[in-house]
Amino acid sequence: MELCKVPPLDLEMQTDNDKNDEDEWEELLSNTPYADRKKRKFSKLLGLAEEILKLKKDRSRASEMRRAASLELISEIMEYYIIPTALPLFWKSLQSENKGEQYAALEGLANYYAYTEDEIDSGLIEILNGILSETDDRFIASTCLQIQINAGIIDEGTALWELDEWKADDESDNCGE
Repeated sequence: MELCKVPPLDLEMQTDNDKNDEDEWEELLSNTPYADRKKRKFSKLLGLAEEILKLKKDRSRASEMRRAASLELISEIMEYYIIPTALPLFWKSLQSENKGEQYAALEGLANYYAYTEDEIDSGLIEILNGILSETDDRFIASTCLQIQINAGIIDEGTALWELDEWKADDESDNCGE
């Protein structure tokens, strides 16, 4: 039996009419039949990622990987388009027990605030600071601070100081083990 070969997707990051210059951000909605072929493909990928995130959570490794990969995909697409549905998806996944999903949500927020000039919600800052104080993962800690840098809440010097403080607290917490 011969399997059907699927041609690879052509996902070069410029649209057919080269409209993705840094100063010309376009909005992207899921499953929308855009005239631009590449934008239409990204729209379908966005729709797929959103559908995966709507699936019922279970504690399987496959579910955790799907959720994290969907958030990573949305984060990557945000480097080229404004995605109005992205922020609530990232917020929802911040408190996940799935560390991969939480990290992907943090990375997505870092990208979101790197590419938009939206003001960060004070509730999000509280959540980020809570995650920072609870985590023992350096990548999660540094990403919490990177989001605040990207949103203009803190500067890089303050973030380095905060990371040094976090590291000292984390080391003192681990000394008693």
